[in-house]
Amino acid sequence: MRTLKRLIHFAKHKEIAQGEGSYCEEVAHIRPDRYKRQAMKRESVRATDLLTREEFLKMVEAVAKVSRYPAKDRALLYVMYEFAARPSELLNMRRGNLRFYEGYAEVTTEGKTGVKTLTLVLI
Repeated sequence: MRTLKRLIHFAKHKEIAQGEGSYCEEVAHIRPDRYKRQAMKRESVRATDLLTREEFLKMVEAVAKVSRYPAKDRALLYVMYEFAARPSELLNMRRGNLRFYEGYAEVTTEGKTGVKTLTLVLI
């Protein structure tokens, strides 16, 4: 942001600004940390931002209409929903991340928040 302020000041006055107090009035009000604080406030997730169970089930129903591999895609949706996994965590999974046992399976992913393991009961 400071570089942008310096560029605009230079374009207008043909001189390099020497710090916070010396920028032209068009850019003097810009404070980079102000925008960062606003972005930090907006990043919090509220309960209303999350899918309800009914909305999730409608997505699962819609898979059959749009997917080439509906069984696989429904399974991925269920894992993603139950696991609260990010899309990148599922996309980076390999065969070794899924282990089957008698009556259950374990899914392990690694992502932004570290390693997570989910146990799935097989019906």
